Amino acid sequence: MNDAANAAIPKAHNSGRKQNKPWWNQDCQKALNKQDRSWSIFRRYPTTSNLTAFKMARAEFRRIRRRSERASWINYISTITYSTSSYKLWKKVKKASGASISNSISVLHVNGQTISSQKI
Repeated sequence: MNDAANAAIPKAHNSGRKQNKPWWNQDCQKALNKQDRSWSIFRRYPTTSNLTAFKMARAEFRRIRRRSERASWINYISTITYSTSSYKLWKKVKKASGASISNSISVLHVNGQTISSQKI
């Protein structure tokens, strides 16, 4: 039965990996690590001072993240000028709105021949 399933069901995997956020930088990572350490300490020793330290670390991480997101967005928007073609403009609009091209692979095996297409 496994042989029949292997012959009938195409084997394909998506090699695309999760994209990193363009605004994520070393400052964000350091602030997140500090927040995680503070949370770990508070969880082990739930005192008022540890709770305050965790809340301050979380607030600092949020500030750094928002600042980084804002700077990245301003940098991204500044690449659009009057000389930008409409093709590139709409490509940037789609990318900014989160609409991305699917990385899925369509594969079909017919008579021992592999047929693949990126059209969906």
